Amino acid sequence: MLGNPEKVPQVLVLDALGRIERSEVFRTSKNLSKILRICVEGTLAEKPPTAAEIAKEILTEYAFKHDPKGGGVRVQAKRLREKLEEYQKGCGAHELVWIDLPDGAYEAKFSYNSNSEVMKHMARAQALKNELVFGEKYDRGAVYEMWKAIEAEPKFRPAYPALVECSCLYVLYEVFLKGFSSPGDSLESAYGLMMNKAQDEIDSCLVLGGIYTLERKWQEASLSFEKAKAIDAVKMGGSLWYGLYLLLMGDFRAAIDISGANLKCYPDRDSVRLCHALFLYLAREGEAFKVLHECVRATREVERASDILTGYMHMYHEVYFAAVELLDSVYEDKDYLGGKWWPHIGALIFCNTKSIDRGHEFLGARGLDEARSNQKVYVERCRSEMEFVDMFQRMFLYMAAGNGEKAITALRSACLKGHPISAALWLWPFLDDYRDHPRFVRLARKLNVPEAQRIASERLIKSNGGRSSL
Repeated sequence: MLGNPEKVPQVLVLDALGRIERSEVFRTSKNLSKILRICVEGTLAEKPPTAAEIAKEILTEYAFKHDPKGGGVRVQAKRLREKLEEYQKGCGAHELVWIDLPDGAYEAKFSYNSNSEVMKHMARAQALKNELVFGEKYDRGAVYEMWKAIEAEPKFRPAYPALVECSCLYVLYEVFLKGFSSPGDSLESAYGLMMNKAQDEIDSCLVLGGIYTLERKWQEASLSFEKAKAIDAVKMGGSLWYGLYLLLMGDFRAAIDISGANLKCYPDRDSVRLCHALFLYLAREGEAFKVLHECVRATREVERASDILTGYMHMYHEVYFAAVELLDSVYEDKDYLGGKWWPHIGALIFCNTKSIDRGHEFLGARGLDEARSNQKVYVERCRSEMEFVDMFQRMFLYMAAGNGEKAITALRSACLKGHPISAALWLWPFLDDYRDHPRFVRLARKLNVPEAQRIASERLIKSNGGRSSL
């Protein structure tokens, strides 16, 4: 009765074996326990025993002379399998690791039990991560579920890279969707745990590579992905973290191929769809609109993320009135952050200012009056909450005011404080007007943003005449 047949660490297998031997089911079956231990230890040593080898271990010298081929062992192995099934249906029903002995063989099989407390936490965390459901409260999200899994079984190594991945997504969610520049130390503490507990797993290598990429530690990221490739080249080649690395190194096509392949495998996962759309946006591909339009939108968070990203794409294509319409709908969402003002108000003011500058061309007289009225409300509210406006948002405010020097100063401050925008500095379309500014170029060099990123993005801008087609 196999559970989830992933590779189970030896320490967990031996823990599970000890609990089986001490259980009510096996306590009076010493011979069966001995056979099981021989099979388990032989399998872990990659030398599964034969019936004859087991017979030599468990039978007396006299009995073995009369049964050298282990015929009696086969009978006892049948009873052992029945006892294992009884254990899994009874007192071992919620054990993390199940040990099985398939018919006709003495090579044990180890698997994770989906009904265990640890795997239930893992499943809930995966579901939350897939749907981008972190909610307004930290303790209800995927990170919380991963911590609970680790608390239930600290030796469960797959939980550590998963915890860091969830923490990383949580940080990005806080920064980009909520506008918080300091979302806490959840990523740092989870990262430290993983470094101590799960350095050799491929998932650890992939997540570490992604984190190093976001931290602009390009050499460390490259080494992490090389290590992952040595473990499992196929899995590494399909990782979104590796896709992010390729994207920021200027290999847009390879990155989009990876995110597109993930979307084909998981068409109902909005988080994968949003990731693919973000890759397309940074690569200035108009197809991103279609990808976002097809979002399942299972949650309010997904809908907000989709609207924000679509608004930024409209901003890039200079269709500011459409950007305002979308961004304003999020701004007016009274459930967002408990009804507080929207932290992305800087981008909204920028787009609204641009739409007013265009005047009657798109808005008409009535729409122009409404836009001017809204602008006063946005600006006044922003002034009243200016102490909470981070530097990334202030950059947009200075851009709206036409003050490029102060916009770059605000951008520099945000980047030096570790804002994730810094890793893709040459790729963000809303920064195109500053690409040739000497201070922007110096900032990119100071942050060690890859020159390949600049070259690839400039090639894209040139080939598209400065804009992608809608």
